[in-house]
Amino acid sequence: MQQQDNKPWYKQFWPWFLIALPLSSVIAGISTVIIANNTTDSMVVDDYYKDGLAINESLAKQEKAKQLGIQATLSFEQDKVIVELDSEATVNDSLFVNFQHATLSTRDFKVALTKDGKGQYYSQLQHEIDGSWFIRLYPYQESWEIERKVILPSKTKVRLGY
Repeated sequence: MQQQDNKPWYKQFWPWFLIALPLSSVIAGISTVIIANNTTDSMVVDDYYKDGLAINESLAKQEKAKQLGIQATLSFEQDKVIVELDSEATVNDSLFVNFQHATLSTRDFKVALTKDGKGQYYSQLQHEIDGSWFIRLYPYQESWEIERKVILPSKTKVRLGY
């Protein structure tokens, strides 16, 4: 003789198992939509044509720096960046350093450098600089530029130029 199960359906295992499978898919889908709407992809570029033109302009500026024999050595001490400029031509323009984070555009920043009596340029850093960065050094007129990708913080000096 077979024994009959008299428990109601909501006390059984299999109905809840069958309900849990599609319910987990619905919850995962809603979570994905919420995450997609609340975050932006900073790596996506809207106007890639303008960026392509800017790359060509940047290459021309780097070639100009190469012709002028401009090189720089950057050292980082606590919250300060020190730049020693080596150049065959005289540089009388103000200098700027652009720090561009490799993946997070919200961490990008730029500092203006001040020249001291020894001919070195320096600036205080207001931002934390850890991780992978593209460092670009250029004058106020932006006639040339030198750049390099580095991992910071670095105990060794960073060399920019060609």
